[in-house]
Amino acid sequence: MVALRLTADELAALDARAAREHRSRSELIREAMFVARRLGVPTASIDPADASAHFGWLGAFIGHNNPASNTLTRERMKWTPTGPTLLQDLAGGHWFKD
Repeated sequence: MVALRLTADELAALDARAAREHRSRSELIREAMFVARRLGVPTASIDPADASAHFGWLGAFIGHNNPASNTLTRERMKWTPTGPTLLQDLAGGHWFKD
């Protein structure tokens, strides 16, 4: 079990992404934690007000909501994704060196 402390804005952004991608909040968090763990990247909870101080110039971008969707790609290319989910694919072992 992982405990996260998210602000109301962070939860809203997470829920918006989950709705856009037809996935759960939990699935998005598990993917992020999986990638961080496999890359050896430490995770920490940082107050949004402290993001610029912690991340430097990158902090200005981290707090922004940059929604993305594959809807246009699906429509224009008549594409329907198949195969494993992102988390299943990452867990397959071929993306990371052990």
